[in-house]
Amino acid sequence: MVLRYDINAQLTDNFNVREFHCKDGTPVPAEYVQNVMYIAKYLQIIRKYVGAIRINSGFRTVSHNRSIGGAINSNHLTARAVDICPVNGEYEIFKKTLFSLIDKKIIPNGEVIPYDDKKFIHYAPAFSVEFS
Repeated sequence: MVLRYDINAQLTDNFNVREFHCKDGTPVPAEYVQNVMYIAKYLQIIRKYVGAIRINSGFRTVSHNRSIGGAINSNHLTARAVDICPVNGEYEIFKKTLFSLIDKKIIPNGEVIPYDDKKFIHYAPAFSVEFS
C-alpha cells in the first residue's frame, strides 16, 4: 500500500519536495519520497558550505528521461540522483567544495559526474547504512 504524501512538503530548511518533481510536471511518486528525503539531507549539508544550490533535475519519468537523452538506467528514474549547480555561479568553487566534502566523508560518495561545459554536477549519493 502506498500512502499519500504532501507533494509540497518541506524536506529541510531550504529544500522542498517540489524541487525534485520531474520537469514534465509529474510529482515524485510516493514510493520514492524517502530517496528524495535522503538526498535533501545531504544537499542541505552542501548548502551550508557553498551557499544556495539549484536543483536542475531530480526525479524523472521514463518518457522525460528519454526525451532529454538520459541513461536508460538513470538514478533519476527512482529519485536517487540530482543535477545541481550553485545559485551564485561560482561553479569551480562549488565543484571543488563538493569533492572535498566527499573526501572528508561529510557527505557520501556515489555517482558524482561534473558537467563542466554546462556547469552542473550529477550527484547520486550512495545509499548506505554508514550515512543514514
